[in-house]
Amino acid sequence: MGEFASWYQNGGGFMRYILLLALSGAALGILAALTRRRALVSGAFLNAAACLVIGIVGWQLGLVDMRSAAATVDPDQLAMVVERGSEIAIVPLHFAALACLPAVLGGLLALALGAKSRE
Repeated sequence: MGEFASWYQNGGGFMRYILLLALSGAALGILAALTRRRALVSGAFLNAAACLVIGIVGWQLGLVDMRSAAATVDPDQLAMVVERGSEIAIVPLHFAALACLPAVLGGLLALALGAKSRE
C-alpha cells in the first residue's frame, strides 16, 4: 500500500482531479450499463475523455517541471535526472488511463446491451 501512496504523491495535484473523475465515471458507467440510456453512455465517454485530457496536461506540466529542474543539475548527473523525471512526469497519464476504464467499459457494455435488446 505504501508503494501506491508514493506513486499517487508523485503524480502531483492532478491525481485528485483524475480520481474524482474516475469515481464519477465509474458511477456513470454503472448507471449506463444498468439503464442503457444514451445520455448516460455519452456522459461516461465524455468523462473518460476528460480524465485522459487531465492526465495528458499533468504529464506535460510534469515534463516542464522536469526540464526546469534538469537545467540546474550538473551535466554528469543530467541523464539520471532526466530519466527519473520522465518516469515521475508520466504518472498522471498512467493513472488517468487506468481510471477511465470503468467509464469506458460501462459505456461499451451499455451500448452492447442496448443493441442486443433492440434485436
